[in-house]
Amino acid sequence: MSVFSVSRRGLISDLRDWGVPDEYAAAFLGKMINRGSDVAAPPFFFNDTDHLTNNRHWLAACAAFWCRVYREATSEVDMARALGAISATYYTAGALGQGELSAMLSHWWRITFDLHQLPAPSYTAPNTPSFH
Repeated sequence: MSVFSVSRRGLISDLRDWGVPDEYAAAFLGKMINRGSDVAAPPFFFNDTDHLTNNRHWLAACAAFWCRVYREATSEVDMARALGAISATYYTAGALGQGELSAMLSHWWRITFDLHQLPAPSYTAPNTPSFH
């Protein structure tokens, strides 16, 4: 299984679009594995800082990353894994009272519906029975 890797430049742009402050973006990127013009998620990732503790900003950084993973996915498996992470981020944001991020992720979900065909994060792809 591979580690997710995305364009550094694209992720930086997305972090800005998601409203992640520069110091959080720098910390988030600093935890990534550098791969030339790309960055990859480390196998295990958590916020171990003492001073950057705003849940909204970390969740927004995660949303930016996983939406970028979905955008750059090269297989259906990677797209499905990214959608799972986006869904988890959506529910985590809601559980932590981060309504702004829940609304942003809902908007993202709606505008990408034509790609994934799932009406909401709680839905799974329809199972098509296989008859032999």
